[in-house]
Formats: sequence, C-alpha cells, structure tokens
Amino acid sequence: MNKTIKKITALGMATVAAAFLTMAKPNMAFAEEKQQQKQVTLDSRVSKQAAEQSKEAPKLVVPTYNVMETAATDKGDIRTRLFTGFNVNLGPVYIGHHGLNQMNNLEGKTYYGRNTFYLGAQGFDHATLAVVMESNKNGIVDTKFGIRNLSLMKLVADYGWMDVVANKDSLVVQSFCGKSLGKGFGAEWVQKETFGKGAPAKHYTELQVFKKVADYLKVFVRAEVPNFETSKATYLAGTIWSLVK
Repeated sequence: MNKTIKKITALGMATVAAAFLTMAKPNMAFAEEKQQQKQVTLDSRVSKQAAEQSKEAPKLVVPTYNVMETAATDKGDIRTRLFTGFNVNLGPVYIGHHGLNQMNNLEGKTYYGRNTFYLGAQGFDHATLAVVMESNKNGIVDTKFGIRNLSLMKLVADYGWMDVVANKDSLVVQSFCGKSLGKGFGAEWVQKETFGKGAPAKHYTELQVFKKVADYLKVFVRAEVPNFETSKATYLAGTIWSLVK
C-alpha cells in the first residue's frame, strides 16, 4: 500500500514538474528574448553615442589651404608659389599656420616668404593673435605682431581674412578675400598697405580670376600691381594644384 502511494506520489510530482517546465519554457524564452532586445537597444545607444562623440570631436590637426601654383609671367619667368596651412585644435583654443613661399625659375635669390602663425578661440573669428614673418634669400627680415580677423571680409565675399600687424618700424594692413562667380569661376583680391615712419604709404594689389577644371586643379590669370601703377605690374597665367583634398 505504501509502495503504491509512493509510486502515485512520485508520478504526480513528475507530472507537476513536467507541466511546470512546459509552462516555464515559453516564459523563459520570452524573458530571454526581452533580454536580447534590451541588449540590442543598449548596444545601439552606445554605438549612437560613440558616433555622435566621434562626429563632434574635432580632429587634432586640420589642413586648411595647401596648394602649389605654377605660372608664366609677362617678364619671361616661371613663378612657383607654395601655400601651406593647418590648424591644431587644443580644446577651447587653436593654433594655426598660413604660409606663402615663392621663387622665380626656382632660383634661391628670388625667394620671398610670408608666414603667419596665429592663436585663436574656437568659434570666435573676430580676432586671433597673429605673428607675421617675411623672409628673403637671407632669412627672416621682418617680424610683426598683431591680430588676424576672419569675419570682416566675409561680409563682402565668400571667404577671406584681414591682418593688422606692426613693429617699431611700420604698420601693415593686409586683406584677402575670394568670391564665387558661378560655373566654376571665382575671383580673389589681395590688398596690402604699409605705413612706415616718415615715409609715404606703400600699396600692393593682386587681382586674380580662376576657373576650376577638376577637383584638384584650377587655371588662373593674375595681375600684381605695386602702388597702383599698372605700367609696373606683373601679369601671370598658370595652374593651381591642390595638395590636400
């Protein structure tokens, strides 16, 4: 009798256990599915946050304007002009470099360089601290300190800047701006005014028109005019090759 009761009890317990497992399986599967969904959602959020942080974080070094010009002049020379530029982002501030270096016929005696180093606050284009150094074949011959404005010329053009720099000998105001003319054409203008002690002001002008013919190539013509005297101007025609995309 006891054996029969034990068998019946064991059989009942087994039946209950089987029923419990049968009912638990869907719940366990559902719970596992919910857990997987939560993990997928969490992974998605983490990936999205990482993408946003990556998108928002500025690169440490950002190239700016890096091109090489090669042009023939009306004086029979071949002018090579190299522009280099970059910004280094340092949190709320950045430092940068903008350089122009050129020679005629690749002869060292004709070398001229104008290299600007500046320090600015992120998002504030009205004034950056600037150091402008001019060089010739003998090295650095003039250094001036002042500011570079990155917003003023954009009121009249698509891009540009203005430097106001000085030392004990002279004050220089130099501006540059460029504007699209449509269909790949554009125009650029440089104006430099030099005011020295006890000397008349000196003026220098560059007027340039270019046409984009490929992503990395433009053709251009330019007039370089000292003191507004067109009879002493140098006229050039050539190509501009982009060095950094």
